[in-house]
Amino acid sequence: MSLSRADFRTEAKPAWPRWSLWRLWWRLHGRRVERRHARRLRLDYPRWIQTYDTPTAAVLQALAARQAALPTAPTIGLLLQARDAGRDPVCTTVASLQAQSYPHWRLCIVGAGPRGSSAGDRRIHHLAALEGTPFGAWQQALAGCDASWWAEVGAGDRLAPHALALFAESAVRLPEAQALYCDHDRLDARGQRGDPQFKGDWNPELLLSTCYVQPLLVLRAQRLRNALAALGDFRTADRPTLQHRLALCATAGLGAAQMRHIPHVLVHTAGPVVASAEAVQSHLDSLGLMAHVQSDPLGGCEVSLRPADVPGAGAPAVSIIVPTRDRLPLLRRCVDSVLARTAGVDFELLIVDNGSRDAATLSYLRQLAHNEPRVRVLRDEGPFNFAALNNAAAAQARGGHLLLLNNDTEVINPDWLFEMLGAAALPGVAAVGARLWYRNWRLQHAGLIVGLEGVAGDSHARLGPDSPGPQGRAHLLQGCTAVTAACLLVRKAVYQALGGFDAQHFAVAYNDVDFCLRLGAAGYRIAWTPRAQLFHDESRSRGSDLVPERRERFERERLAMLERWGPVLRRDPAYNPNLALHGGAFKLGWPPRVSLLRPWFEDQDT
Repeated sequence: MSLSRADFRTEAKPAWPRWSLWRLWWRLHGRRVERRHARRLRLDYPRWIQTYDTPTAAVLQALAARQAALPTAPTIGLLLQARDAGRDPVCTTVASLQAQSYPHWRLCIVGAGPRGSSAGDRRIHHLAALEGTPFGAWQQALAGCDASWWAEVGAGDRLAPHALALFAESAVRLPEAQALYCDHDRLDARGQRGDPQFKGDWNPELLLSTCYVQPLLVLRAQRLRNALAALGDFRTADRPTLQHRLALCATAGLGAAQMRHIPHVLVHTAGPVVASAEAVQSHLDSLGLMAHVQSDPLGGCEVSLRPADVPGAGAPAVSIIVPTRDRLPLLRRCVDSVLARTAGVDFELLIVDNGSRDAATLSYLRQLAHNEPRVRVLRDEGPFNFAALNNAAAAQARGGHLLLLNNDTEVINPDWLFEMLGAAALPGVAAVGARLWYRNWRLQHAGLIVGLEGVAGDSHARLGPDSPGPQGRAHLLQGCTAVTAACLLVRKAVYQALGGFDAQHFAVAYNDVDFCLRLGAAGYRIAWTPRAQLFHDESRSRGSDLVPERRERFERERLAMLERWGPVLRRDPAYNPNLALHGGAFKLGWPPRVSLLRPWFEDQDT
């Protein structure tokens, strides 16, 4: 049920701040910092490859011993479409396969590819292209070669010599796995490696935004056949669209135990991985989700979903909970923006007044409660406990969803709540976070990385509005391990089932991170959408946790997080173990928290 953009609320693009010298300085300085970080990565990555991604004799010996110890040796089939490729790219890929330490593979070259390099190698089969069907190449390959796992490899791509050995080891040692993928980097015009794509574990929301599991998605043969049968009526001549659509169909419904990520750079690709809005639109239509998908300028897909119906006759769809104490200018800006700029969603606004004493604030709250039918003011005279305040308000909320919102936020685009509810309609998603900005249009929040700087940190802090971030993720719908409660949408039934925030151990700090980790442990997913945008004057309301009078409480809550979630904090599934946990997000790990000396799926604390 493909919808036109007219069926959705029109997103108001954020207006740039008024011109001033300090804002100009921020824009110019921020871009210079981002260029410096990109240059540092270009310089550091070759040294990182030499140190951690060039197998030594000890590594080769360990890999050979593990390969020899496998009880079975699954055959891995590979499809290479050579119709539009030149001789040299095909020969490059064939040579990298013939250099594999794992010998049990079959290559099907579809089209008139060069035969010289494959002469005498019985593992390589040349097949005539089957015209007239979008997935004709796959049909030819499956009919021509017998293999238990299959993947498509691009002409010009090089596989690391140990790539298929790690895929085979994973296939054997992880019997639940139905699909496998790995990290990759890109080859420049001189054949030098750069631009590493260090990915997270299974992230079905991110796959709607970009085909991140390519360029080498390895599927069980039966899983592939089932997906091809389900896509029998899908028609397009565009190969990136076919690849993205097949990846979406073949991985639909898989859990983390079935969709496994090998955190090693095993493919060096000659071309970019391309997302397809057409493929994503078709996939969401097949799931019965009402959506509008279009390509974004940065190479990904913008995904806007219509919210699912919220049960309850006459009840608001969302209860927005805003704890506050005095600070009238902050509160007024937050409340006015919610009431004036929230379109397309029926909501109630619960303001939890935690002991305000300022006469102007009390007068404002009385006027709101009297004049605005969407507003209720709840009184709580107890000591400040952010977790308890939200829990008490949630118990009185009438909406099917709760939107926890700080009083130091300001809505930017009218579709913000509509977009968050739409993301919450995705399968398995129980909570959704928003994109939060500082006033100078530097990114404040795009999801949290647990374990970063100890407990948790923002994934793309202070990026500019035109910066895509690593792998474009600062602009893409995706799954996260945790998001901030400064703006957090959660299904009320789920919130109550988990007992809400832990008000005993995390009264002020880390209650959102703890709650999100409990959500994940209960089997729910958390999404982050860039299409819900707000300003957030971080800590303007309650101040810093590091001042002397709050430091003891903050330290107590930090230690409680480490005690409860210590092992989890060392391995955020949405973050790559080759990346650092200190000194900022998405920086190379020196050393990484994974090594070729041991199987990647074993605990590898360093």
